[in-house]
Amino acid sequence: MKIIDEVRDNVRFPKGEDGVKTLKRMNEVHNKSAIWAINRVNICENLDIEILDIGFGGGQNLLNLRDKFKNSKLYGIDYSPTSLDVAKETTKNLKNIYLKIGDVSKKIEFDENKFDIITAFETLYFWENLNVAFSEIKRVLKPDGVFLLHLEGTTKKTLDEWSNGVNLKNKLNENEIYELLKQNGFKKVEIYALDSSEIRTFIAKKQ
Repeated sequence: MKIIDEVRDNVRFPKGEDGVKTLKRMNEVHNKSAIWAINRVNICENLDIEILDIGFGGGQNLLNLRDKFKNSKLYGIDYSPTSLDVAKETTKNLKNIYLKIGDVSKKIEFDENKFDIITAFETLYFWENLNVAFSEIKRVLKPDGVFLLHLEGTTKKTLDEWSNGVNLKNKLNENEIYELLKQNGFKKVEIYALDSSEIRTFIAKKQ
């Protein structure tokens, strides 16, 4: 039972050698849909912009973001020290990138209205306090800035199945996420579906 619990916990909070393996696996498994999600963002790719990735995990999406927004300055927070170590190795050849420990369910240490784009890939499931998280995202996002939320599981059936192997804090469907975004002050929320799957990308702008 202890071994099973450790495997479950390494998805939520990667640590140690098993955590490193989990992060590297997630970099590969989720990459295709993450690139698709990033390409839903309709912002000029040559602008000098600042981007924050919440829960950067193994760091692959920081590479993907820089591939699209080549003049961007990248920031990232994650609450796992193992994730920080792996992401630093993944992004070691990038310039203008700043990664640190942080938890979006608590106050994050950035100024108001700082970021042009904020992204969160496959992390909402683990946020301890959704209201605080959305409030912090809105606080540090610029007016008319873009918040990209990407999730590969958005049906109760799938999320219940995942709960057998992973400790999920939040199991929200597409409509519930949409309503949460609107309730927390995001406007013009667009939802994109990848083919016929339940994979969803939410693109929301700050009011």
